[in-house]
Amino acid sequence: MAALASVAGMSRTSFVERFRDVVGQTPLDYLTGWRMRLAADCLRRTADIVAELGFSIAYAN
Repeated sequence: MAALASVAGMSRTSFVERFRDVVGQTPLDYLTGWRMRLAADCLRRTADIVAELGFSIAYAN
């Protein structure tokens, strides 16, 4: 979050608030939803197992 806020020239708090106002959810909620959509799409299209899929979309134990 700090890196994104820095690129935008904002504090982390301001960035999160602005993101939420524009997108309708926090950056973390957006990222989680995006990863889940990627995983669901991959599960439909491939024979990957869930553990492999989680690793490929940046979820790990």
